[in-house]
Amino acid sequence: MDDTDYAFGRSRAEYERLIEQAELFRPLTERMLLAAGITRGMQVLDVGCGVGDVSFLVAALVGPEGSVVGVDLDAEALKLAEVRRTAQGITNVEFRQSDARSVDSGDSSTLRWAGSYSCL
Repeated sequence: MDDTDYAFGRSRAEYERLIEQAELFRPLTERMLLAAGITRGMQVLDVGCGVGDVSFLVAALVGPEGSVVGVDLDAEALKLAEVRRTAQGITNVEFRQSDARSVDSGDSSTLRWAGSYSCL
């Protein structure tokens, strides 16, 4: 899969920038997710998950009885997301390389969508 339209490119420096940005906006993102109705036990699809920051935040909100599937086109970003997931001991997140237009989300009746952002 290829995504040549990402304005900021695909590099370790860009991934680090996204991690810093996610930390800066974490309180706002958490408030948005709570206002959207994300609660314990939900199954959530994070489209454009990148290096995983929103997926990790959602995982904490849905708790161990919930789950998160993060999808992205960028295989390198997903590798970093998986390393970070393992390092943090998060067990209710799964990452998949996929185009959001064709992802199999499972039981859509219990699925919420959390959209990641790459810049403001």
